[in-house]
Amino acid sequence: MEKNVEIWDEYMKTYFGQYYRRSYIGAIQIWYNDQLCKDMGWNPKRKKGFIAELLEPYGPLDYVSS
Repeated sequence: MEKNVEIWDEYMKTYFGQYYRRSYIGAIQIWYNDQLCKDMGWNPKRKKGFIAELLEPYGPLDYVSS
C-alpha cells in the first residue's frame, strides 16, 4: 500500500506540479474506484464505448455489478 501511495504521489507531482495538492480531490476518487475494481477482478472501464468512457461522468450506477 505504501508503494502505491508513493507511485500516486509521483504521478501527481509530475502532472500537476506545484499545484497538485489542490487538484487531486476529484481525480483521487476515480483512481481509488479503479483500484477497487482491479482488486475485485472487474474491468475498471465501466462505460460502454470509447466516447462514453471519455466524455460521460462516472456515477454510482456505473459500479453496479451486472
